[in-house]
Amino acid sequence: MTKLPVTYALAIYSQLEERTRGSLLREFADNGAEFLVLTADMIYKILTDPPYADRLLKEVASAGLTFLDAHGPFMGISDLCYPGEKYSRTLLLRHLTCLNIAADFGIRTYTLHNGGDFRFPEYTEAQLMDEIRRKLDVLLPEAEKLNVTVCLENGMPKLCFPDRLLTLKKEYPTPYLGFCYDSGHANVMDRGRDYENSLPKRNYAGSGYEIEWEDRALEKMLPYVVNCHLHDNDGSEDSHLLPGEGNIDWEKTMSLLNQAPRLEVIQSEVRFPRNDLSVRRLCESFRQLLKQGDSHE
Repeated sequence: MTKLPVTYALAIYSQLEERTRGSLLREFADNGAEFLVLTADMIYKILTDPPYADRLLKEVASAGLTFLDAHGPFMGISDLCYPGEKYSRTLLLRHLTCLNIAADFGIRTYTLHNGGDFRFPEYTEAQLMDEIRRKLDVLLPEAEKLNVTVCLENGMPKLCFPDRLLTLKKEYPTPYLGFCYDSGHANVMDRGRDYENSLPKRNYAGSGYEIEWEDRALEKMLPYVVNCHLHDNDGSEDSHLLPGEGNIDWEKTMSLLNQAPRLEVIQSEVRFPRNDLSVRRLCESFRQLLKQGDSHE
């Protein structure tokens, strides 16, 4: 698995001062990193300040790094299930623009969220799934034209559960639709049942929707996993910890990912920077994780 590239998500990069950004990039390069994620925060900034794209590419290239995958805007109005005519069309146009931004960066995988049913209790799940289909009807032909694979991510809402993703994949057999496996989300939707006040239970409280749990997310998604977000937690919160700091079974996870026929990239979605986490430790952790995958070949 060491042949697979690893990308690093720097969520607050655009909020840092220029000198700090340059130092951080060089630190990643000095510790063997080659690739970064074009994050939703970066994309938001490009949408409001288009020349920022050129500045960003120049900064990253000056450190010997490049972008390999992208995460589109998410949460609330940015999720595919967002219903109603008032904002739904605007959302679709924005994601079309974001797909083109990703293609301009030479990126080939673009991750999206279906969204949360519990945020829209006045709509049925069937109605929200139809809204997702309406967006995919437009996004996927554009993705094919740009040679970018749209990757739907598993998550805590039921609309992001593997069986819903598989339903959509069956309806859209194009290779330009794949999955993004998120290890943290999968763990919360399995072990979260054991905590009285876990994040999924809080999300669904008072929504009118009944919560569901899932303990085989990766096994179900495996044939269509194109990229993945790897990070850890204890099952109560989506903490984005370093692998090994939570209770995810990494030996099992890496063994399964090693069998994923479409997997193109491993992505660190560890929350960075953190007060107790160095660039060196982060990069070394993912080198060891990939070696763990190699042991199952």
